[in-house]
Amino acid sequence: MDSTTLLASLGIHPIPLEPYMRSGTHGVRDLCSQVALNAKNPGLILVQPPQFPWQVWRDMGEMGTAYMRQPDALKFRDARPDLAFQVGFMGESAEGGETAYTYPEVVARIPPGHEPLTVGKPDQKHRFFVRITDGDPQSIFTQANVPNVVPAAFSYRWSRVCAAYGKFLMEVFRTTLEMAAIGYGAPKNLFTRFLPFGQNLVSIGAANLSRYRQPGVCINGFHDDLNLATLHTPAFPVIGEGGEDEGACPGLFAYTRDLRRFPTLEALHAAPEWP
Repeated sequence: MDSTTLLASLGIHPIPLEPYMRSGTHGVRDLCSQVALNAKNPGLILVQPPQFPWQVWRDMGEMGTAYMRQPDALKFRDARPDLAFQVGFMGESAEGGETAYTYPEVVARIPPGHEPLTVGKPDQKHRFFVRITDGDPQSIFTQANVPNVVPAAFSYRWSRVCAAYGKFLMEVFRTTLEMAAIGYGAPKNLFTRFLPFGQNLVSIGAANLSRYRQPGVCINGFHDDLNLATLHTPAFPVIGEGGEDEGACPGLFAYTRDLRRFPTLEALHAAPEWP
């Protein structure tokens, strides 16, 4: 089943953001209603930004790939376990599936053919978290204001590239949230009023395929995200040692509200034809 057919079977159709960004609510209430409907069920919104920043996307992918290829000893210098890994590097087995969706009664409701590979086991992946918005200077929670970790070998470009990518993501996120609020018949700031000082993070993910190549190994286990929303863009290209693009690695799945499994947009739209 191709990606278009699969998304249509879930009731998902691409929603352009450009009409709303150009003219506000005038003439686009049907689009806003569609965003709200898709947010409720199946819980996935596929949006089309007016212009995707392919060069920024590629820069982020190349930099992230180069970082993750460093020896583990160097990467662990950037880990902040005392801050619950909310910024910086996080190694394999530090994160697992101990979340609400590991409850047996939830897992029991998953339809046949949609079962996860594993439930409740540690993830064999590496991550690096970058905060892309400012924290609240008045917050009593010190973790809300810790500075980002900047890897020593990438100090000349890390902050600049992450900021450019984060700016695009926040623009898409803010626009989508406004449209959803309007679609629900609420003021457009129903959701976006929670964005300032929020823990808005970009996560760079990777896995050591020289160590975990065998079939059946779960890199990213069954879990739920404890946040307002998770944004997925096309998968970052895997950059070869000589700088060549080796493509992207599929395999990440997500679940609808009725627990049907489908490939995430990384897998569906890893090529530049992503709308």
